[in-house]
Amino acid sequence: MRVDSGLRVDSGTDRSRKGNPVPGLLNEMPDLVQFVKWELEAFLVLLGAIVAFQLLTGRIKISGIFRGQISGRPVGQNQYFSPERVQLLIFTLGAALYYLSQVFDNPNPGTFPEVPANWPAILGGSHAIYLGGKSYARWFAKGKK
Repeated sequence: MRVDSGLRVDSGTDRSRKGNPVPGLLNEMPDLVQFVKWELEAFLVLLGAIVAFQLLTGRIKISGIFRGQISGRPVGQNQYFSPERVQLLIFTLGAALYYLSQVFDNPNPGTFPEVPANWPAILGGSHAIYLGGKSYARWFAKGKK
């Protein structure tokens, strides 16, 4: 059995005989691949539109997304603006959007592009900053104003 670059399979037998239920099916694969790509892109656009709509209408609540909570303080004095959350969101969204652009511009369809070697360290450092700020608020900032 041989596969050529046109996605046709040659098994060494004559495919035009009546034993082949769908003659020419393998020759139609590029159209099927293009259709699946369009379907995936449409799905991602619609998913993004649904999330954006729910964010705008308030069904997904993001009112306290940049606020952290300090343990041991009375209600009303226990929240603070959390710069570690802001940097975590910026790094994560930036990395995700960059990688998504790499996926769409990938010259080798059917494969994912390589993740840059320094990304695990950068994202790990971003998460460490977030967890450091969270642990400080949880265990060390109780009595301070």
